[in-house]
Amino acid sequence: MDISFFTLTKNKWVIFLTLLNIALLVVVLTLFVSSRKHPALPHAIMGNQALNLTQNQILTLEAEARSGSEIAALRLSHFYSGVYLSPPKAIYWAQIAAARGGPEAEYEYGLLLSYEKSSSTEKHLSDEQYKNGQESYKWICRAARQNLDSARSQITLTYGKEQLAVCLQGHDASSLNAPPLDSMRTLSI
Repeated sequence: MDISFFTLTKNKWVIFLTLLNIALLVVVLTLFVSSRKHPALPHAIMGNQALNLTQNQILTLEAEARSGSEIAALRLSHFYSGVYLSPPKAIYWAQIAAARGGPEAEYEYGLLLSYEKSSSTEKHLSDEQYKNGQESYKWICRAARQNLDSARSQITLTYGKEQLAVCLQGHDASSLNAPPLDSMRTLSI
């Protein structure tokens, strides 16, 4: 009996040491993989692959946008609104693009301002949200005046055909048919 006990124990030791070597290998590989440097920027997923930018592309686009490129500023805005998810940066670059006067950039900036206004969980609009709504309308209206169909549709859907007609006549945001500030604050969002 002593010999068979020793044989079983020896087999158990071999199995134990084999399992220990495998576990050690797994730990070493895990540490190796986790110690690799991760990129500073997130990877795009699913439908937003085209929006993804490397750090070098971001720096290049920032320089181009600051030099007057509406396209570069819009690309940065799309990156920060679709991949990196930084609304303040998305709005910043959209504003720079919109200042160049292109209808797509003006529309994009207006939309971002309206999303910022509507993303609140508050039941009442703050002064800033109300101003963002007015500013949003102003920029979308500018794009509609340049015959951008999506801007015209947005105004029609949000404010009605009458307001689109007012917008196209060249009136600014102050002519928006919106309730006074006090009553806007009591509307549910």
